[in-house]
Amino acid sequence: MHFILSPVGSAGDVHPYVGLGLMMQERGHEVTFLTNGYFQDLIESHGLHYVPFGTAEEFLDAANAPELWHPRKALGFIFERFVGPYTDQHVELIREHYKP
Repeated sequence: MHFILSPVGSAGDVHPYVGLGLMMQERGHEVTFLTNGYFQDLIESHGLHYVPFGTAEEFLDAANAPELWHPRKALGFIFERFVGPYTDQHVELIREHYKP
């Protein structure tokens, strides 16, 4: 069976999925990671297939933005900067890598 894992967020969001992907792979499943380029080395160093979705530079730029750390502005910042603009690309990448 083929699984596409697409954790979006910080290392705290991505690392648990790496563990899940490794367990799936050990059980004979094919695993494709679709996540930000910041995590490419981590994912590939564990022998998991990686598909880029955004760049490491974009990740670092957002992580250093004051809006991300503001208690009232963070959610809107995330949606305006990452969810809205990337939804179509995200869906298209899932379609490209989907295997029935």
